[in-house]
Amino acid sequence: MLLLVAATIALPCAAATQAQSFVSSWTVSPWNNEGQVAAMQWQYLPYSPWNQSLGTLQEVQVSTTLTGERQLASEALHIRYAFFTGWTPSDYQLYREVSVPGGDAAFNLTESYTFSGTAELLNWTEYLYFPPANYYFESRTVQATHTVNALTTLTFTYAAAAVPEPATSLLVIAGLGLLMLRIRKHSEA
Repeated sequence: MLLLVAATIALPCAAATQAQSFVSSWTVSPWNNEGQVAAMQWQYLPYSPWNQSLGTLQEVQVSTTLTGERQLASEALHIRYAFFTGWTPSDYQLYREVSVPGGDAAFNLTESYTFSGTAELLNWTEYLYFPPANYYFESRTVQATHTVNALTTLTFTYAAAAVPEPATSLLVIAGLGLLMLRIRKHSEA
């Protein structure tokens, strides 16, 4: 009876996931800033940090697909994106600088990152400073106009705690009751 109870208690609940998607899209044209021709555009989008009530954070996945068109195909394109809760890079959960080399006018680039180790997850779970959590996206041009579209998906995966079902709890209580009765009868004899 005890082996059956122990095996039943060990059944885990299914893992939970929390996914968020961010869409950024714009056109950037060069402008003259004190003799230096450059243009930059950025966007801040709020994101929901990990949710402790869903269980223990096991994994964070970030997938970004960048697509767009360049007016001047030979011009390299510079893009930055980050998830952050503080204003210094050490507080960023993810920070990426991407250079799309010159070539075709149209570009398409996908990057994916998975954070799963204890050290890798620390920036996602322990914040030293907590302004609203933001996803940040920026692009820059020097000579010509470009259009950028970015689709980013952030997915948190949680390991849910093992929770016994009501039937399991009744089995445990019944098993312990039978064990107590047996011990009592044995001590009376």
